[in-house]
Amino acid sequence: MAKRSSKTTWVVVADGARARIIAAEAGGARMREVAAWESAEAKKFNRDLVSDKRGRAQESATTGARHTVEPRADPHKKAKQEFVRDLVQRIDEAAKQGVFGALVLVAPPVVLGELRQSLPRAAAALVSREVKKDLTRTPLAALAKHLPGVLPPVGAARGK
Repeated sequence: MAKRSSKTTWVVVADGARARIIAAEAGGARMREVAAWESAEAKKFNRDLVSDKRGRAQESATTGARHTVEPRADPHKKAKQEFVRDLVQRIDEAAKQGVFGALVLVAPPVVLGELRQSLPRAAAALVSREVKKDLTRTPLAALAKHLPGVLPPVGAARGK
């Protein structure tokens, strides 16, 4: 990632399986997509993430009763958490390099909470707004319309 002005606001639009990072200046009049990616693992069903059938256990209290053993961790949830961890790492690296001066997080409530908890202190200090919406499929040209009052004012990009 190239060094940018600290007047740039990064708008991170994410859910548990896809993310977009948008650099916004001049109240959203100038927006460009910096990165976009999806997690193939986080979009799969649990049954597609585990390699075998669930284990079976013999119940000792009765004769012949057998039950499936639930996995200790939800593989789908784990894949989403790993995706959020990767996103947080990208945000943190860019924050350390001074790529952006403000950060707007746009995500469904659960993912927003995970992002908030996972962001290192320096990156978290740059969060200017949080929006509880899933806008991952919103076209870039329409994104500013969904974020009124969230993006920096028009004069902020030039230091006015």
